Amino acid sequence: MIKFISSSLLTFYRKKYLDKNTKTSFSLTKPYAYFPLHAEPDVAVLRIGDFYSDQINVIKNIAQSLPIGMDLLVKEHPAMWMMGWRNTDFYKHIIELPNVKLIHPSISSELMIQNTSFVITIAGTAALEAIFYEKPSIVFSDINCSTLSSVFKISNLKDLPVIIRKCLNSKVDLVELNHYFNQIEKSTFVCDLEDLNVVSSNLFGMGGLLNMNPILESQMKLFLEERKNDFRILADEHIKNLT
Repeated sequence: MIKFISSSLLTFYRKKYLDKNTKTSFSLTKPYAYFPLHAEPDVAVLRIGDFYSDQINVIKNIAQSLPIGMDLLVKEHPAMWMMGWRNTDFYKHIIELPNVKLIHPSISSELMIQNTSFVITIAGTAALEAIFYEKPSIVFSDINCSTLSSVFKISNLKDLPVIIRKCLNSKVDLVELNHYFNQIEKSTFVCDLEDLNVVSSNLFGMGGLLNMNPILESQMKLFLEERKNDFRILADEHIKNLT
């Protein structure tokens, strides 16, 4: 109980700090780059991001590489509320960086992408979202859309200024984009994994991210029987890919 109260108070304090010290609006006339923070812990940062898992260091390097007169807008990931937000020192480091503005997590990411000069992310889906608004993007790792000509991959931080200039001078090729999504459609199949995950989480745990309860054999048998069609689809598609 003491740990719960302590954790709740810490979450409340961090949220209050965010509400007081982050921006809830931004200029639509001054050019900016958009960097959405990754939730942590997250596979995109810890495994896919590899050497770029230190988000503050990445933000610092991006800010130093931007053209004169351009800001870097950094938005906290709204899912961080489940982790009690981040240490306030993390936010202070970002706020104190020159030409960097920390944006409140409630602000629409879609709105920020629509008006940005380009999106830059370690390994997030924002790079793919940007394409729909004909915005180029920069990524720090190999992700599905990094094969597109308007998505630039960073291999070394010292290359950032050059890559940013190339990115700003690029345009999204809509023909290439259509071809990309046609290929995605051909290689995918319908299976409601999100619903499967929610059901299993509620059945075997407490409906949260961390389920530590013991699993009864009778529960597992019932679950496998009720969702056998979902698992049959997954198995068939897996075998199809192998063959």
